[in-house]
Amino acid sequence: MTEQPVLQLGAIGFDPDERVVIADALRRLPAGWTPWQLAPFAEGDAWWVNGARTRVLEDGNLQVDPGHEREPGASLRLTAVDRPIAFSTPLATRDFEPRCVFRLGDEPGMHSALHLFGTWLQPLHCLYVVGALVMRRGGALRQTVHHLNHQGHLVAVLDYVAGHVGILPTATPADLWAAEWDRRPPSVHDLPRNFIPYTPAQLVWTYVRRTARDLLPDRYRHDVIHFRHVPRVPPGWLRERQMMLLRELHAEPAAFDALAQRTGLGADALALELSCLYYSGAITTTAAKAAPRSTGASFPSQPADSLGLASIQPHHLSDLERTVPASLDLPGVTAAGPGRRAG
Repeated sequence: MTEQPVLQLGAIGFDPDERVVIADALRRLPAGWTPWQLAPFAEGDAWWVNGARTRVLEDGNLQVDPGHEREPGASLRLTAVDRPIAFSTPLATRDFEPRCVFRLGDEPGMHSALHLFGTWLQPLHCLYVVGALVMRRGGALRQTVHHLNHQGHLVAVLDYVAGHVGILPTATPADLWAAEWDRRPPSVHDLPRNFIPYTPAQLVWTYVRRTARDLLPDRYRHDVIHFRHVPRVPPGWLRERQMMLLRELHAEPAAFDALAQRTGLGADALALELSCLYYSGAITTTAAKAAPRSTGASFPSQPADSLGLASIQPHHLSDLERTVPASLDLPGVTAAGPGRRAG
């Protein structure tokens, strides 16, 4: 069986009616295409920017004015932006030429822009597929090395002895779904030099964040949830909602319903964020495994799970709060306050 990731589209500079047009276009993607959903700008795997509200600043950066009063404007430095980006036409200025454009309301054109994004995001899609395959095998991968081969070609290496992963840059999601698994001796550790290196943690987090499946264990809907340690993923991967949940649980354990009341999150959104935290070993329903509340966060010296999520060094919560970006503190982006220009 194969499954598609749900990719996140961040949009900025669009008014509420324009955002409805975008959301409708996402719901009507052709059958079989990778699905997209509209997400907060900071959480987008790719970005759409309103070209009519974009102008070039003296320093060469792009200023995007807010689409509504609660949205911050932003200054974009395109050379530093780390994800696909497209601009709606007409453009407010001819002083720059975007690589990818679309016209709001031209649904085939909007879909074409997303199709191009899908090509650019193929490495992310491949990472998602390997994460899905790892999730299906679970603890059976502990202390093993596997080569994934497709039609006689090595397309991925999963080394759960040394704690590293590599994926062939030209591999496709279809190649990985169809790959044959070849268990190798534990001493075989080298990754081919041209492979893209990842950690086991990145595999699982990428999958859990983007799957349409509900992966939260049932006990997390009924038992008291405790803070264990900060997720072992790069700080920039954490959403604002996940940081909010970490702060709440660090302050006081809570059951699912109480946590929903304290945070204002709906049941589905809360389940998704808790799933990410669970599979990164950050939360537990076992009080004995919780971080001591009197001394703050403490971190186990051994991996907390069988999927390799301990492969990235954790931070203390206070350290993480100093390093996690604000909602628009992203590569190539400078934010202004809601409803005002950033220039």
